[in-house]
Amino acid sequence: MRINVAGSNLSKRRTLFSANAGLPERILFSPLIPFSVIYGLIMRARATYYSNPERQESLPVPVISIGNLNIGGSGKTPVSIACAKLLSEMGRKVAVISRGYRRKNEKTIAIVSDGERILLSPKESGDEPQMVAKRLPGIIVAVGANRAEAARLAIEEQGVDAIVLDDGFQHMKLSRDLNIVVIHGEQAFGSGWPLPRGPLREFPSALRRASLIVINTTVGEKPELIDRLRKLQAPVPPLRFKYQISGLYSPDGTPGPFVTELKGVRVAAFAGTADPESFFGFLNRYGISIATRIGFRDHHWYTEKDFEMLAEISARVGIEYIITTEKDGVKIPENLPAAMPPILIAKVDAKFENEDLIALTKRLEALG
Repeated sequence: MRINVAGSNLSKRRTLFSANAGLPERILFSPLIPFSVIYGLIMRARATYYSNPERQESLPVPVISIGNLNIGGSGKTPVSIACAKLLSEMGRKVAVISRGYRRKNEKTIAIVSDGERILLSPKESGDEPQMVAKRLPGIIVAVGANRAEAARLAIEEQGVDAIVLDDGFQHMKLSRDLNIVVIHGEQAFGSGWPLPRGPLREFPSALRRASLIVINTTVGEKPELIDRLRKLQAPVPPLRFKYQISGLYSPDGTPGPFVTELKGVRVAAFAGTADPESFFGFLNRYGISIATRIGFRDHHWYTEKDFEMLAEISARVGIEYIITTEKDGVKIPENLPAAMPPILIAKVDAKFENEDLIALTKRLEALG
């Protein structure tokens, strides 16, 4: 059973952005192409403007930007977490800087975590910064629409000596020392168009600004992707990683059952991400058979009614566990319906092969 709620309109968007849309869909969506061209040209002009170093703000510490071309779902936040961990293991005092999308008072600049305590609620920090703060004890997390000011706050108040800029590829006002772009190996560039006809924030030629490409191969990699990157003059060879579930946890952090224990168990899953179907498919590859899939729009803030709906569906179809993402897990309220099955949060890491992990480590060490 698949349910899309909260105005997600997920199936329509997947068709609109897909490279495999049929002729009727391509004709139907063709009126959007001029708007995509205009949007792409505006973004190209903006990138050209900020290509002048004098128009960029510089910081006194190394800045590592992790971003993507697609509007979401490529895996940039797990890669940001992996880079922050590596830098911390090198002895750096690291801060992860994020915008904190759809949080209260988005214009404010604040420290989410000082490395020891989480100082803001999920609604004050945004869901992804809250998730990062929970995953990275000992590492500073700050939010701000002006990433340079947020980074300076972390440097001045917390003594940070390395910055990881989560979702920073299009934030060109801030100079960076390493510009990493994450690409979804199977989706690649989708229809190839910028918004609104396609899923891209910029034309693919923007990859020339990257200093390193990282491909998420969790669900595979298009055979033609490397040739396409070469034609775009993007940096090759790329590094590669896959998602890996490192554990299932209850919302209070208590370890849950092992993934293997869920084989043959009736499970529901919900996700409020850019591409919930990718999460559901990922669980399937671990042998988890999902009886009910519920997709919410990205960054959805859950209400009591949402969990009443989940409890009602679970009772009706005999669900024993409900699984969700870490990003959604930070927004689960303490008081849940009495009939709610146990909720499990899947802790997902970006797993690099040894040679790629060594290559990434060397790039980070070279920052000085």
